[in-house]
Amino acid sequence: MVELPLARPSAVAVIRTPANFLVEGRPAQDGLSYPGMLQLFGGHIEFGENPEEPVETPERAICRELYEELGLVLPEAPRLIRVGITESRNRLGEPVRRRVSLFHVALQNEIGLEMKIPGELVRIPRSVQSIRVNKDHLTLFAYRSLLDSIILMPGD
Repeated sequence: MVELPLARPSAVAVIRTPANFLVEGRPAQDGLSYPGMLQLFGGHIEFGENPEEPVETPERAICRELYEELGLVLPEAPRLIRVGITESRNRLGEPVRRRVSLFHVALQNEIGLEMKIPGELVRIPRSVQSIRVNKDHLTLFAYRSLLDSIILMPGD
């Protein structure tokens, strides 16, 4: 069995409001991983000239990504849920393995949030049923992470 290549690490967030999960509706365009799908907000951890040495921590990366994508300014780094290797796709749609740092962001409201990048801000009600209804539109990683969030942090 051929092992998939390891892509650049990422930092992503499960964003929860009192009523909803907030996810990114990806535009259906070439050059994006998972075009037309729903996924968690976040992105790559930045590297310098040496591709082996990141220039930012996962905590800084998720704060930067949420600001770039939603205009969300976090007063402190969000809570890290887990770090792990997952199967993913690169911008060409090819399968890869990726080290993902998954964070939890709890917001009291959505005031001032708007997409700063192409795509759509999508709200999924915070229930197992709502997540399952959207299963075919969510990336597998987003689907599993949202379900885990319901189970692991039901009252947040």
